[in-house]
Amino acid sequence: MGSIKSRLFNLTAASAILLSSTAFAMTAHAQDISNITKEQLEEIIHNYLMENPEVMIRSLDAYYQEQEKLAEAESAKTLEGLLPAIKESDEYPVAGNPEGKVTMVEFFDYNCGYCKRVLPQVNNIIEDDEDVRVLFIELPILSPTSVIAAKAALAADMQGKYMDFHVAMMSARGGITEKRVFQVADSVGLDVDKLKVDMESEEVTGKISRNRQVAQMLNLSGTPAFIIGDEIVRGAIGEDAMRGLVEKAKEES
Repeated sequence: MGSIKSRLFNLTAASAILLSSTAFAMTAHAQDISNITKEQLEEIIHNYLMENPEVMIRSLDAYYQEQEKLAEAESAKTLEGLLPAIKESDEYPVAGNPEGKVTMVEFFDYNCGYCKRVLPQVNNIIEDDEDVRVLFIELPILSPTSVIAAKAALAADMQGKYMDFHVAMMSARGGITEKRVFQVADSVGLDVDKLKVDMESEEVTGKISRNRQVAQMLNLSGTPAFIIGDEIVRGAIGEDAMRGLVEKAKEES
């Protein structure tokens, strides 16, 4: 898809065409269109918009709906190329059956309330369905402490305690602080001194950078977001809907 600047230009052009057509229809019976000056046309458009603001609102709504459709289509096409690499990568912490038929990918932020809300249902699916494996992609976008928590989680994975830390961190109430992150790490038996060193390693910082690149390529700007089978889901969904997508992915596989 084009840049924001080009999309705004297209919107302006589309609106101008719409309004010009409207103006023409309004004045065609009154006088020859060739006799209308630029100033007269601008006045007609201005007056019409003042009297009928819903026209521009409908035009904007239609434009944004079309842009959303284009973004979804672009994301689906990008996902088709990226998904095999995501599934085969050893970059991401894994839960569930590592050999599961269906891969569910979750992009999340430890400061995201909706991410915390869907944790139980993701865990339920992991426990109930031996055909599912879940890949966790840290996407710290909400605050500086999100980055600290994401680094700690990936460093915890290096000690073999990713899920212990992940569940404890997601279950922690209240705001996240650096102190709280290390308290959680200590509570699940992590070597906190080693954790702090590993958090600043090239391996951990590189993973977070690559995670952001993947999210950007898929037009994911918020959390949570999921890839279930070959479908992108933006935002939190209920457990029944999530299980339905898992079953659909099984059938398609």
